[in-house]
Amino acid sequence: MVRSSSSFSQPVLAWVACSALGCGAMPAAANPAPRADMLEDIVITASRGKQRVFDSAATLSVITEQELDRAVVPSLAEMLRDVPGVQISDSGQPGMSRIRIRGEESRRTAILINSQEVTDHHEIGTPLSVHPAMVERIEVVRGSGAVLYGSRALSGVVNFLTRKGGTEPLQATVSGGYDSATEGYNGFTSLFGNVQGFEYRLAWAKSDYDDRSTPEGSMDNTSYDNESQYLFAGKSFGDHRLEYTYEDYQSSSHTYVEEEVKSTFPLTDFYIEVPKRDRDKHGLFYNWAIDNSWLQSLEANAYHQQSDRHFYTQVETVWYLRDTNSKSDLTTDGALLQLNFQPLGNHQLLAGIQYLDDETDQTRHVDTFSWTPTTPSGIEVIQDKASIETWAGYVLDQWQINDQLTMTAGLRQYFVDGDLKYTDRPGLSQRNLDDDNELIGTAGLVWDYSDDIRLRANVSQGYVYPSLLQLATGAYAGSSFVHPDPNLDPETSINYEMGMRLQKNNLVLDATAFYTESKDYIHH
Repeated sequence: MVRSSSSFSQPVLAWVACSALGCGAMPAAANPAPRADMLEDIVITASRGKQRVFDSAATLSVITEQELDRAVVPSLAEMLRDVPGVQISDSGQPGMSRIRIRGEESRRTAILINSQEVTDHHEIGTPLSVHPAMVERIEVVRGSGAVLYGSRALSGVVNFLTRKGGTEPLQATVSGGYDSATEGYNGFTSLFGNVQGFEYRLAWAKSDYDDRSTPEGSMDNTSYDNESQYLFAGKSFGDHRLEYTYEDYQSSSHTYVEEEVKSTFPLTDFYIEVPKRDRDKHGLFYNWAIDNSWLQSLEANAYHQQSDRHFYTQVETVWYLRDTNSKSDLTTDGALLQLNFQPLGNHQLLAGIQYLDDETDQTRHVDTFSWTPTTPSGIEVIQDKASIETWAGYVLDQWQINDQLTMTAGLRQYFVDGDLKYTDRPGLSQRNLDDDNELIGTAGLVWDYSDDIRLRANVSQGYVYPSLLQLATGAYAGSSFVHPDPNLDPETSINYEMGMRLQKNNLVLDATAFYTESKDYIHH
């Protein structure tokens, strides 16, 4: 049964330091040269606006276009494996890697593509569903980003910024690779360019990997394949810019289950397969560079995303054999409007409104054959339809107090409403799920100790509203069914951190110490 602890505390203390003389934020497979200018990178994720890493109150890592181009890795997860504070896991599903930040579960990390969230509502978190060759830049924020990016950003934010147009009317890229460990291959091709200010890009990629080979032999059920398509179009009209993106990602995989798990009582065998885990998205972006003495710019974006999933499990216990086919469609509609102000010379203020609507339609087909009277044989078909609608308003002010001290402070107000629209499970009926409204905040200071040193400190609150699986649909876990609980409280946290950045000649140091307290974490 899904439950929420009334008071759950998870303190964490960590220290991370990197030097351009001997420490990088890239995996060995990529083998990049450490960069002495890594703190000079301009990022957009930390404050939803352009800012130098050296001057940010947040804990940041950036993987640049040049580093991505040099890397020889089969997936984005490998690019992130050696980023401080980031762990990679696939939950036994090869080709469907997930990101954990600072030890938190993957479902507490916000995954963004072009600053738009990819939602999933499964317990093990959002898989990375974009090909590495389609990504131009990766920005990682460690520590809560919930004030700017909403629920799921409790432990941090990972923003994948995709490639856009070119510099010539017609340009092309073709690449491929072969992996002897899996007898697998991957291929990528892209056409892109710039025709009289109209930027475009068309891209296609395909990967197909067999079971992994190890010194002990082949690992069964570790094969996977995926295919993706990408389209970008953009054009500026004076102070206005309009962009459109289309992403299509289709994947399937087996799931590796350890032998000791298969034989854990009452199990005698256990098999999982994911025949379909597809994502289709249309995104629209608009920017107006007003740049007057008070209002600097207006930004807006909207997207429609469809995720189709099919999970198959076969469970054999000492009492019965059960096949379960779960098919679900997750439809996501999101929109954002943000204004960037400079009301006073030493203040930079942004204010925004964000909307997100997730609706899932799930059908489970459960076929049970029992050889004991404790469990009846038969076929059961269950359908659920549920949604979560979220409105939020946020504001963030960056105040240059004096020549050496900068303060950043922000607030976000959530209004969340859940609804179980349809179910034919016995004992349940259509009803409103637990709604919520919550105000959270963040505050940070950056002290310019010298031209080479920045000292920083911040405190930020995190907030995660329960998922549709936890509130409404539930899920099979091995031989048992995990029931939903519509009365779950949101997960919350407070993160405290301080750090120092130093860059002098070829020496770069970026050190952070943090402490996190959490409450009402949900387990099953």
